[in-house]
Amino acid sequence: MIKEFGAERVLFGSDCPWDTPEHTFRFLQKLHLSGEETDLIAYKNACRLLGRAE
Repeated sequence: MIKEFGAERVLFGSDCPWDTPEHTFRFLQKLHLSGEETDLIAYKNACRLLGRAE
């Protein structure tokens, strides 16, 4: 789905309290995305949406 819609349209989130953010982030890292795609999902997209500097 990330490849279909683009990493710039995905935000990181976890299914807390059923799973931990750490576990969910480790899963994200195993998706074989580029470093830039992972950074977009992990924090850059949220910074852009919130109008914050990275």
